[in-house]
Amino acid sequence: MPCPVAATGLLIRTTADDLYRRVFTKVNPRPSDIRAVFYITKKDKRHGDRPAAVGTVVHVAGILEDGIVLNSQEPYAKIRRITDVSDWFQRSGHEVVVRGLDREALAKLAAGGKPRYGLDGEFSRYFDVGA
Repeated sequence: MPCPVAATGLLIRTTADDLYRRVFTKVNPRPSDIRAVFYITKKDKRHGDRPAAVGTVVHVAGILEDGIVLNSQEPYAKIRRITDVSDWFQRSGHEVVVRGLDREALAKLAAGGKPRYGLDGEFSRYFDVGA
């Protein structure tokens, strides 16, 4: 599922896997960095209605503070403990990885203009994304 990223003031809409590979590339981020938890499948499986190959990030949750994430799954978002979300994913055969945001990579990706997947109508009203 595509994910919007706007907390930085830059806007992209991409997949969790793309965020992990192209934008959240800082290994061992500092607590002051913008951080996210990524859930990577360790075996070929289905994730929702889509197939997911080994090594594919199938979910991402933004870290609000140490031990706390904003876990978004349509149609809602909940503030949860990292351990609660991570325990479920680990039992389901996923690796859990914390990465930090590479702001330069995000700026480069956002500079491309229109978001890659378009925006949801309700979400887009908060941004001037052009035509």
